[in-house]
Amino acid sequence: MVKEENKIYVEAAKMALLLAFSIAASRVTNGLFLLVIIGYGIWSAFSGKYGWSIITYLIMPYFIIVSYAILPKDGFLWAALIRFGQLGVGLFLALCAARRTGSHRLPFLGILPFLIAASVSSAGGFAPSVSYMKIVNFLIFLIGVWLGTQNIHKNKEDLLRLRSFFFGMIGLTVFVSILLIPFPHISYATSFRGLMATGAGADIVSEAMADLKIEGGRALFCGMLTHSQMLSPFAALSFAWVLCDMLFAEKRIRIPHLILILALLPVFYLTRSRVALLVSVSSVFIIFVYTLNKIKIKQKVKNSLRGMMIFGIFMGMIGGVFIEATSQGITKWVRKVDNVQNDDRGLTEAFTESRQGLIDMSMWEFRRNPMFGSGFQVSYETEELVKRSKGLILTAPIEKGIIFTMVLGETGIVGIICFIFFILSFYITATMRRLYVTITMFTLLLISNMGEATFFSPGGIGSILWILTVIGGFVIDSYLINQRIEKRRYEEEMAMMPWQNQPF
Repeated sequence: MVKEENKIYVEAAKMALLLAFSIAASRVTNGLFLLVIIGYGIWSAFSGKYGWSIITYLIMPYFIIVSYAILPKDGFLWAALIRFGQLGVGLFLALCAARRTGSHRLPFLGILPFLIAASVSSAGGFAPSVSYMKIVNFLIFLIGVWLGTQNIHKNKEDLLRLRSFFFGMIGLTVFVSILLIPFPHISYATSFRGLMATGAGADIVSEAMADLKIEGGRALFCGMLTHSQMLSPFAALSFAWVLCDMLFAEKRIRIPHLILILALLPVFYLTRSRVALLVSVSSVFIIFVYTLNKIKIKQKVKNSLRGMMIFGIFMGMIGGVFIEATSQGITKWVRKVDNVQNDDRGLTEAFTESRQGLIDMSMWEFRRNPMFGSGFQVSYETEELVKRSKGLILTAPIEKGIIFTMVLGETGIVGIICFIFFILSFYITATMRRLYVTITMFTLLLISNMGEATFFSPGGIGSILWILTVIGGFVIDSYLINQRIEKRRYEEEMAMMPWQNQPF
């Protein structure tokens, strides 16, 4: 018999196995197993099993970021099933979940003025048809998240199931990525994609990896995911979620949580992503300064947690000093070069240089039309893609830098004002509803978008980052609300017991 306090770990292990089985089955059936996932998600929504329906809704964005070496996603069938499958499950989930009474939901209404502004901007943008497709895609994604998760605080089993899924998904990604370190043709595919495109096998990639190290070069670690720029924000935001789940849902130090937190540290260090460094440091600071002071925890437990976090920060500083002293690891991380002796750039220039070109491109788009910008989630290259294409465009990926310059370039002055209004409305409403973990995770989502703006890309890495932060934070907050409701109900039941009013 599993103890109640350990149930989350047993369920998380089951979720990790379920996710691994789904990946293997989808690979063997060349994507057809997705029909089973989609069908079960829709059936779960109609049956009122919202926890399972949400999980199937979350699986497909995760499949998007899994390495092609593990899960080949070539061809129209894969693209159609993953993208339209997620939209379909999201729509049915939203329609069925909308029947639940109550007002406990994410504060998303403030985004509507921005989407209207984006629609106006896109009319005169580079590729209106692509922009409108992306607006609809993003809106349906938000509706699925918004209505699909509303009032989930009422079902304790669904909350445990969702927490277990997040824990299992993160654990699977982290430990499989670590196990893949000796196989660079998978775990370092970001750096050797061009070589593998020529038909090179694993042995040739391993030799190229060894030669690169001898020459002082650096390969980018992507683990079991498609790209290092996917693994780095995923790992950093997972670090924050696991920490929040331990501190505020479990409200005590749990060894399995600590093991997963410690396992995450080398993963995002191997990516050498400065965004991962920024997000991880910011998460500790925000949780320590803000979240711990907002969520009610027993003072004894809070003091222990503060002590643990101070110890962790101290050990992190010691570790950072040691790494820097022995190998200049922190300098290499920040400067993103291994040969720091020949790097004569200033620190600010080294930190911003890789994104400066993208920032300049966004500002050029802004100057093209200062009031309304150049169109939602498109660039001048998208216009050429539309001209060359003769069929339906299911994906038109773009790469842009800092989120605020991206919004300014795409939607102009009107759009940036509406976007700031959305952020303010989100924080104000979430504060009124005491969604403090959601606020914490949403802030970290914005910080992660300071390196690469993926905020409006649910068809790529953006969806899984939204899931980790906004849904993940909301699940923890809903779990806390459920605990308060159960405690209040218990106190009311005890007050009504006949012996409570009897004199001694």
